[in-house]
Amino acid sequence: MKRFNPEGTMFSPSAERLSESEEALYGVLVPELRARAIKMDEFRDLYGDAKVDEDKKYIETVERNFGRGGESEASKKMGALFEAVVDAGIRENDFMGPDAMPIVPSRYDDIVNKVDSIVEFEEKGGGVAHVALGIDVSTSEISLARKFSAIRSSIEKGDLSTVRYFKSDTMRGELRPVVRVVIGADDRMVKDISDLMLRAIRMKDAIAKSRAEGGEQSEIGKRLPQDFARNRNALAEHPIQWVVLLEMKEQLEVFTSYAHSLGKERVAEECAKILHIVEKVIDDKRSEGEEIDRTAAEEDKMFQLIRSEARKIHGL
Repeated sequence: MKRFNPEGTMFSPSAERLSESEEALYGVLVPELRARAIKMDEFRDLYGDAKVDEDKKYIETVERNFGRGGESEASKKMGALFEAVVDAGIRENDFMGPDAMPIVPSRYDDIVNKVDSIVEFEEKGGGVAHVALGIDVSTSEISLARKFSAIRSSIEKGDLSTVRYFKSDTMRGELRPVVRVVIGADDRMVKDISDLMLRAIRMKDAIAKSRAEGGEQSEIGKRLPQDFARNRNALAEHPIQWVVLLEMKEQLEVFTSYAHSLGKERVAEECAKILHIVEKVIDDKRSEGEEIDRTAAEEDKMFQLIRSEARKIHGL
C-alpha cells in the first residue's frame, strides 16, 4: 500500500479558510451529520418536560458565548468536517471494522459532556460496547491538555464519562460509564481524504446520471465504475484509519494502566474492554492483508500531540 507521508503542519486557524475540496465536502457531509444527531425532545417521556427544557435552555446559554473563545470560523469548520469524515469512514469504509456504528450525540452531550461521537460495537456474544470520541484538529496544546485533564479526573474519580441523551437500536436513555478518547489528524491527512471522499461522491452522481441518460455503454460510462471502485479501495485503505485506531490504542493502554495503579478496577475493566475491541479491529484488518501504516501515524502531528498528552496521565 502506498504510504501517506504528510510534510505539512497541522491545520492553522490563521489560515482562515478550508481548501476547495474541504469546503465542498463540508457542504455535503456536515448538514447530513447534524441531521442525524440525537433529538433531546425524544426523551421527554423518560426525563420529563422540565428537565429537557432546562437542559435545552442551558445549552442555548452556552452557545451564545461560543464566539468569545477566539476560535476562527475556519477552525470550527475543520473540526466539524473531521467529525463528518470519521463518521463516514466508520459507516461506509469500515474504519473501525464491520461491527462498528457511529452515533451522533445530542447537542447537550456535545457541549456539556464533550462527546463528539459515540461508536457502538456489536460484540460476538450479542452484547454491545460503547466508546465516546472527542475530536480535536487544532494546533492548541492547551486545548488538548484540558481534554486529557478531564479524562484523568474522571479516571481518578472512578466515574468515566456520561452520555445523558443516548439512543441506538439497543437502548435509549443515559449511557454510563462510557470510556472517552480523543482523536485527531493533521491538515494534510484531512485534505487527502477529503479529496478522495469528494471524488467518490461526484463519481457516484456521474454514474447515476450516465445510467439515467443511457450512456453506460459509452467509453466514459464504462470507465466511471472502474474509477469509482479504485477510489473506493483508496478510501478503504486510507491511513487516516490507522492514525485514529493507534491513537485510541495508545490512550486505552495508558488509561487501563493508570486506573489499575489507582485501584479503580471498574474503570480499568471498561478501558480494557474497549482496548480489546480496538486491538481486535487492528488484528482483523491485518489478517485480511491490510498493512498497519505506523509511519503515517508517527508522522501525523496530531497523533504526536495526542500520544504525548495521553502519556502524561501516567507520567510516561
